[in-house]
Amino acid sequence: MEGIERGGKPSLGRQGSLMKHKNRTAELSANNKELLDEMKFYLLTGPTSESKARRVLEELEDHLLLAQQDGKTFEDVFGKDPKAFCDELMKEIPKPSLLERSKLLILTPVLLLQWKLVEGVDGTLRLSLFDTGGFIIVSLIIIFIFLLVLRKASFKPYKGFYWMILSLSFFTFMIFIGLAFAERRFWPEGPSLQLHGFPAYSVGTIGLLLIIVSLFWPAIKKRLLHK
Repeated sequence: MEGIERGGKPSLGRQGSLMKHKNRTAELSANNKELLDEMKFYLLTGPTSESKARRVLEELEDHLLLAQQDGKTFEDVFGKDPKAFCDELMKEIPKPSLLERSKLLILTPVLLLQWKLVEGVDGTLRLSLFDTGGFIIVSLIIIFIFLLVLRKASFKPYKGFYWMILSLSFFTFMIFIGLAFAERRFWPEGPSLQLHGFPAYSVGTIGLLLIIVSLFWPAIKKRLLHK
């Protein structure tokens, strides 16, 4: 198969897509879709350029769909070790550009801040420097841990995986409860921003809308592109 040879080093020379239709993933079998989704997560959370990785994933999806139509399995296309295939593939995908890294470093804390701004929907918003800073830092650490655990569990059955995620979720909940307690008991006063009434309602509503858009934008964007 052009571009990808089983057991060989994947090539990224092709720029065009093998197939042009709106809903390739829907035509894949349940097993192939599940494995492809794992490949997408593994590549997109790795040290690769997101735009370049998505382009490669579209090509891989086309290869898999063509192979399925020919009666071939996922292993026939990508081998018996999809994780090793992805690791080899990531060596050829360019690293994130400076612009992509800058967007990630800026947008992630800004998105996390929206969760604090939502508190303004009840008419009172207080943003303490130490509390808000602690919330963002702890959230970034927790996100990193979750991504690390999910990547480690990719492509292999792991009986304790769901219990680990449940434990991490409970641990995360307790940490944020602890942060709220620390704000009242231990944090120094420090500078803070306080809003009441209409300004608080406005900021809280904007924060809530931004969260909703950020959560559903990938699905909305995909639907718009498929029109």
